[in-house]
Amino acid sequence: MDDISERKQTEKGLLENAERFHDLINSLPQVIYETDALGTFSFVNDSVFQVFGFTRDDITGITNIEQLIESEDRVEIKEHMIQMMQSGEAGSFEYTAIRKDGNTFPIQIYAAPIIKGKNAGGIRGIISDISKQKKSEIALKELLEKSLQISEMKSNLITFASHELKTPLVPIMGWSELIENSLKKGKSLDKMINLGDIESITRSAKKLSKIIDNFLDVGRIQSNRMELHKNEQSTADLMERAIESVTPLAKTFNITIHNDLQNQSLYIDGFRIEEVFTNILSNAIKYSPPKSNVWITSERLEGIYIVSIRDQGEGFTSEQLQDVWHPFSTSYLVKSDSPFPGTGVGLYLSKSIVELHDGKIEISSAGRKQGSTIKITLPSTHPRPTEGYWFKLIILGEGSVGKSSLVRNFSEKHFDDDYLPTLGANVLVKEMNLVFNREKVKVSLAIWDIAGQEEFRLIAPAYHAGAAGAFLVGDLTRLSSFNALSAWRHELSKDLNKDIPIILLANKCDLSHQIEGLYLEKLASQLGAFNVFKTSALTGENVQLAFQLIAEKMLENSQNQEKSK
Repeated sequence: MDDISERKQTEKGLLENAERFHDLINSLPQVIYETDALGTFSFVNDSVFQVFGFTRDDITGITNIEQLIESEDRVEIKEHMIQMMQSGEAGSFEYTAIRKDGNTFPIQIYAAPIIKGKNAGGIRGIISDISKQKKSEIALKELLEKSLQISEMKSNLITFASHELKTPLVPIMGWSELIENSLKKGKSLDKMINLGDIESITRSAKKLSKIIDNFLDVGRIQSNRMELHKNEQSTADLMERAIESVTPLAKTFNITIHNDLQNQSLYIDGFRIEEVFTNILSNAIKYSPPKSNVWITSERLEGIYIVSIRDQGEGFTSEQLQDVWHPFSTSYLVKSDSPFPGTGVGLYLSKSIVELHDGKIEISSAGRKQGSTIKITLPSTHPRPTEGYWFKLIILGEGSVGKSSLVRNFSEKHFDDDYLPTLGANVLVKEMNLVFNREKVKVSLAIWDIAGQEEFRLIAPAYHAGAAGAFLVGDLTRLSSFNALSAWRHELSKDLNKDIPIILLANKCDLSHQIEGLYLEKLASQLGAFNVFKTSALTGENVQLAFQLIAEKMLENSQNQEKSK
């Protein structure tokens, strides 16, 4: 009897260990598998469902590991299996896998042969989804390339800037020294300096100021701080002023400008677009031979207006065209024999300004000494802003999750310890000034703080009507408050016949809580929220940011709707 009891106890222990091992294997995020020598599965853990998107019913049709691999990699995985079984050595390989929905993704398989006696009878391995790793590698590579580009740009900047800044300083310094020495010797300046000399000093000072302004604009663009001030502008007026500003330079080299531009009223930043026209005309003149021509033409197509400026100048090779838009690039070193060596800042600024207007700019050239053509495309049907925007923002969630406190923190940057439950709904109107698409926009938020008590749920449809955005709020100290949000979301979808931007707010993050970020991200996805924030009405953490982000999203939706009309 003792032997039987001991055997039973041993069997029970083994069974418990097996169950524990089984649970451990199935809890791992990687796919653990075994196959026979032909690749047919003999075991696979439950992670295969999550990684590949299969259900238990689907997986019965997946019998071989090759079925999980994209067709182009199947020959390779078969060769690797044969190689491992012949050599008896483990290996690590990367393949492109395919999910149930047909989408592909990168995986890494670490596998080793299953040795039975002297021969390998199959493969045992681990499959890892390396999508995030690959994205990180791509981002790191792009960052490295950008860093190298910035390093090269800085080196070229020193070379170019020293020349660019020094050129206009020469006449300024020369005349300053002459005036200083003459005054020290008691000479009269009337006989030494005339109006033309003063104009020369002024031109040099203006040129120096322009160079500095261009460098500052480059900094504004690269730090996303350049703002546009748009209104209705006549392209003919802008081009005429640009031509007027470059006419002295054109006369110096006897270059003729042919202006055949068709006028078009556009909603643009007139100062910046005139700057674009001036930069391109200036380059066309600087790098064209004497007694040549510059042509300006335009065309109107559906929704767009195109300006073309063609010259008979230096032109570019196909290699130079690849980095012609980068300031201080080597494309401009080839023009060092020109009396006007440049930095490329003008073209870089022109491209950035046009793109900030949702337009595009292109340059083409048949080759060196073959001239260039620059095409500027601008939208002609851009929506005009109103005096401001008004949006209804609703805040939903159970009672006592802190909805009213969040609103108070946003509007007054204040927290009130005295809690009074909201009855029905509180409405607050708060104005915000946003910078959206490089424009200053005034937005008025009508914030509806809707009561969370059950007795007020019947009148919720009236409060939902007209909402342009919503916060779904839960209390980080109460998991049940997050579980209840699905019902709030369902009622909102039922009452509105449109999609609106939603943010999930996990409030009271200043208090001790056990709810993890991974749970919140998954819940946000289920609720259709485009973002999730942990907030604190007490400390103000992420409160202002959440309101700003939802306002920007509502504004973006509104402008997209205006464009589609």
